[in-house]
Amino acid sequence: MSEITNKEMDNRRRQMLLGGLAAGATGLLQACGGGGASGSDDIAADTSAAGAIPAQTSEFAAGSVAVTTPAAIPANAVNLSEFGGVPGAAPSTIISAFNQAFSRLKSLGGGTLTIAPGVYNIGSYPSEVVAMGVDGLQNVLISAYGAQLTMTTTASTGMPVFLSFHNPQNVTIAGLRFYDFGTNLNVNWKGAVCLSVTSSVARSGFKTVDCVAENVGTFFRSVGNYLFTNFDIHGSVTVAYYAVNVNNNGRFSKFNVACDRVRRALVAWGAQNQDHKYTCHHVAGGLGSNGFVDLVPRGGNPVTDCTVEVSMTGNSSPYGSIINFYQQAPDNPLYMRNVKAKVIVNNVAGSAPLFEFMHEDPVGTIRSTTPRTWEQMQLTGSVTGTYTGPIIRNRTTSTGTTNSVLVASNLAALQNMSALPGYFKVFTPSTQCS
Repeated sequence: MSEITNKEMDNRRRQMLLGGLAAGATGLLQACGGGGASGSDDIAADTSAAGAIPAQTSEFAAGSVAVTTPAAIPANAVNLSEFGGVPGAAPSTIISAFNQAFSRLKSLGGGTLTIAPGVYNIGSYPSEVVAMGVDGLQNVLISAYGAQLTMTTTASTGMPVFLSFHNPQNVTIAGLRFYDFGTNLNVNWKGAVCLSVTSSVARSGFKTVDCVAENVGTFFRSVGNYLFTNFDIHGSVTVAYYAVNVNNNGRFSKFNVACDRVRRALVAWGAQNQDHKYTCHHVAGGLGSNGFVDLVPRGGNPVTDCTVEVSMTGNSSPYGSIINFYQQAPDNPLYMRNVKAKVIVNNVAGSAPLFEFMHEDPVGTIRSTTPRTWEQMQLTGSVTGTYTGPIIRNRTTSTGTTNSVLVASNLAALQNMSALPGYFKVFTPSTQCS
């Protein structure tokens, strides 16, 4: 049974996790609904009727939580029920209620939207359909503890969206749950996106607190051109294709997500100035990917100035690697620079390497050499128990002259360093877990 599904948060830990990006107004949210564990390692989708509350496997316990928003939220109060948005209402009524509530908040200049506990089924959707979208929402706190949005994805490879935010500013979502009855992890990208953020003008401040995604395609997604800054994404994701998918957007952001039976915790193209932290529990025979975390220079954008930490329990065998430093496609001089990566494996079965370096062509060929570079990289972590996987697997050697990959001495002791290119060097951190 996963530690992730059983963990309860005491009040002190909650307050630490709920700190804002900057000092701001504090709204008191009444947390309703459970955080019980199912105790199941079955990766199959829940097949109960849409609208019924699925078994909840969140780590987040009930209680009153003070949520600090990135900036002051106006005192205006709006309740979804004012517009007919109540548990059990028809999907069209619920969607209309959200649209009206967002319009009201925009006219007021912001405020708090309260969603009462219960299940809100918004219907069935094919691929790439946005169920509910809002443009230009600013200075809004959504209080949704005990509330769950459900839908059913119907297309074979579709990724409809529960909630889409275009050009948001200072928006926080707290306590909201998501469940897609149509998700099928055996089919690539069949499942809904819970939260999507896009931007066409400069915007900042989008935060999730204690949000839970179960049986979905993606928890959080953003694709852009670096116009949005300061994502602060915190939540729990169980049985999903992606936890986080952020591409060419979101400088100065942080992500802290608990993952249980998730195929990919992170795929990030052109990640820059980001801090990532993921816990992972997986099971033998579950569905994985080439990397639990994939950092990818893409679209002309390098990966720079990032930290990523993964703590893993269970079994690593569904993954090609735990953290993949993944060059893709043509020879334009993209690079990864100043990336600090840490992997902690705690009595993990399986044999996936902790770190992998590779360059793959579009046709799926792994190159033996590449002109692309890995510069000022630092690999740290720890291994508890017997682990049969390598620390580092180098599938592609860089021919560049600026490569530098430092490997912590405790990890290097578990690796045949002589088999790696000369730019892999051993260093002794001030503490082995730094």
